[in-house]
Amino acid sequence: MLSKNLIEDLGLKEKYGRIFRGEFEKDPLYEEILEVGKRNSEEGLWILGGYVYRTIIDHIYHSDTKKEQVDIDFLTQRMSEERYVPEGWKSGKTDFGDPCMMKGKYKIDINDMNTFHSITSNECEATIENILRNSPLTIQSIAWDLEKKKLLGNRGILAILYKTVGVNNLSEAEYESKRKGLFLEDLVSFKAQQLGFKPQGVKRAQILGLIKELFL
Repeated sequence: MLSKNLIEDLGLKEKYGRIFRGEFEKDPLYEEILEVGKRNSEEGLWILGGYVYRTIIDHIYHSDTKKEQVDIDFLTQRMSEERYVPEGWKSGKTDFGDPCMMKGKYKIDINDMNTFHSITSNECEATIENILRNSPLTIQSIAWDLEKKKLLGNRGILAILYKTVGVNNLSEAEYESKRKGLFLEDLVSFKAQQLGFKPQGVKRAQILGLIKELFL
C-alpha cells in the first residue's frame, strides 16, 4: 500500500507515461512500429517490458541502453489471422513460435497473451494484470497500453525510481534463468548491470518462495 501511495503521491504513472509516449513518438521508426502492432492485433495491444523501461530510463538517467539493439515486445489478446510485414522488414519466429520482424537494429515480437509462459504455467486468466504480476523481474513488470495511452505496472515503476532489479515472480524468474543457462543471481545481476542499476533481494525471494510452498 505504501508503494502504491508513493506512486500516486509523486504522480509517477503520469510522469513516466508522458516521458515514454514523448520518446516513443520521436523514434525514427515510430509509424512503422505502430503499424506493425495494430495490423497484427485484433484485440488488446500493449508494449511490454524492455522497450518501455529502457526508454524511460534513458530519458531520466541520461543513459543509452538501446544503442546496440532495440527490442519491442507487442502483447495482444488476439492476433490477426493474416500476418502483416511492412516493406523492408524480415519476418521470422521467436523462440516461443510467435512472429517477429527485423530491420537494422530493430526487432519486433508479436506475443499472444493466451500462450504466454507466465499465463500457461500459472494456469491463470490471460489478462495484462496477470502478465505484470507474473513477470520474472521487477523491472519487467511494466507495460504501455496503446489503446488507452496509459502506463501500467507499479513494480516496474518503482524499480525505475529506486534504480533496482529484483525478483518479481520466483517461479518465472527461475524458469527464465534456466532457459538462458544462468543462475538466478546472475540473471538479476546481469539485468541490473545492463541498466546501471543495483541487484536486489534474490535470497529473500527464494526464502519467501519456499515458505509459500510449505504453507500452500
